[in-house]
Amino acid sequence: MASETYMRVLARFVVTGNVGKVWEKLTEIEELNETKQIPWPELINQPSKESLAVIASRYGQVGILKMLQMKGAPSLYYEIGNLDGKRPLHEAVENGQSECVEFLVETIGVCVNSLKRADWTPLMLACSKANPDLVRYLIHHDADVNFRNKDGWNAFHLACREGNLEIVKMLYKAGNDSSLIVSNNGRSPLHTAALHGHSTIVRFLLEECGYNPKACDASGNTPQMDANLAGHPDIAQLLESH
Repeated sequence: MASETYMRVLARFVVTGNVGKVWEKLTEIEELNETKQIPWPELINQPSKESLAVIASRYGQVGILKMLQMKGAPSLYYEIGNLDGKRPLHEAVENGQSECVEFLVETIGVCVNSLKRADWTPLMLACSKANPDLVRYLIHHDADVNFRNKDGWNAFHLACREGNLEIVKMLYKAGNDSSLIVSNNGRSPLHTAALHGHSTIVRFLLEECGYNPKACDASGNTPQMDANLAGHPDIAQLLESH
């Protein structure tokens, strides 16, 4: 059995990327176990319920991920989520750990469309962090650009919120149906871009995506109203001119 003390020690070594010490402790656990095997389902740090793979992915310790595989960690161990439902791939994407992302996707074969709490995919996290390289990588590896979470948001909404035109164009090209999706409360990506003051995104949505600047959300607000309320008169004028 893997005690909590072992897990605390292991977690500390994983954070610092001490491959040798992690290997040593896993070997001890293996030898102490009656079956002489590592009880992978028990290697979860409490109370956060984080696996060693989740911790390694957060801190970019791809060497640890590779070592876990060498020690015989099953593929399912890399799909265990923590209390927030974040799996190793979510943590790697959110923290911009591209080496870990590549290892998890290409070597382990984790699900690129896995969901964390609130139904966020790794692609959505990459968009929320405005990371074009990871967005491009995930799309290339079959990330679902049209997926909507429980609130009706998708990756395109998030990209428009963050204001990275490169990502917005990338998503539009990958699946332009995603640009037409509105959230459950009727808010379009144009509402979102206007509210957050991203004039280049607003212009793209108007001129390339054909958004209606007069469309109302569930509360009766137009993108122009959102721009005015948020203190973006230049965007309000741009919307008025269309």
